[in-house]
Amino acid sequence: MLKDSVLEILIITWDCRNDLKRCLDSIYRFPPRDSFIVTVIDNGSKDGTVAMLRHKFPQVELVLNSQNRGVAPARNQGLAKTEAEFIMSLDADTEVPEGALQTLLDEIRRRPQAGVIGAQLFYSDGSPQPSCKRIPHLLAPFLNRMTGLPGVKRSRIWRNHMMEDWAHDHPRPVDYVIGANQLIRTKALREVGLLDENIFYGPEDIDFCTRMWLRGWEVWYIPQVRIIHHHARRTKRNPFSRLAWFHLRGLLYFFRKYRLEERRLIRRLVDSKARGM
Repeated sequence: MLKDSVLEILIITWDCRNDLKRCLDSIYRFPPRDSFIVTVIDNGSKDGTVAMLRHKFPQVELVLNSQNRGVAPARNQGLAKTEAEFIMSLDADTEVPEGALQTLLDEIRRRPQAGVIGAQLFYSDGSPQPSCKRIPHLLAPFLNRMTGLPGVKRSRIWRNHMMEDWAHDHPRPVDYVIGANQLIRTKALREVGLLDENIFYGPEDIDFCTRMWLRGWEVWYIPQVRIIHHHARRTKRNPFSRLAWFHLRGLLYFFRKYRLEERRLIRRLVDSKARGM
């Protein structure tokens, strides 16, 4: 690793060779002005991902796992060793446009109390994707899998979780930004700690941002930076899959880990910061 790199971009991959190639192509086509390095942690891909990386992107630092370790354990392999000032967690199925990486670096520098910031995400067709949310109510995970039913999207619980009371058109502090794109201040990471490896897949992003707020750091959503996230979460495509079960189990673990008082405290902290802008 370049020890003087300002930014380390960390990507976890598992059998998504073509998506990863598109993501890396966009990073190297539109790099930040600041020095950076890309680390890819492969969770035992069988689709030729590793051969593609070694052939087309030899500059990438590659970490190979023999099996799928899950998101949090694999991502921690990169987070634990970083020596960069900032580290960006980026999903393999994202695509960054011109200026996005540098603008995010500029934005986090403007906010010295920000431990994590996230961009606005868009689907492949250009429609906006939920990129920041409130800590969910216990029923929100179930409602989120039933959005095709009448009335679900009009329910108070779902609208509150999705921040439907706000236009999402200006920067503001939020409960959490989703893990598909998170720019993390390494100083805050060292204070807050790595991702919780009890969560195999799913709400590790909620847990991480929750700990940021509880340790005195802020989480910000930055909508002027737009990143394409090509695929909806796999659990949304199949709510009865094994991954969907892992996601639900992770949420139940989150609710056991944080008392209602702690979740309400974060709501007050975020609302107070937003009112003071």
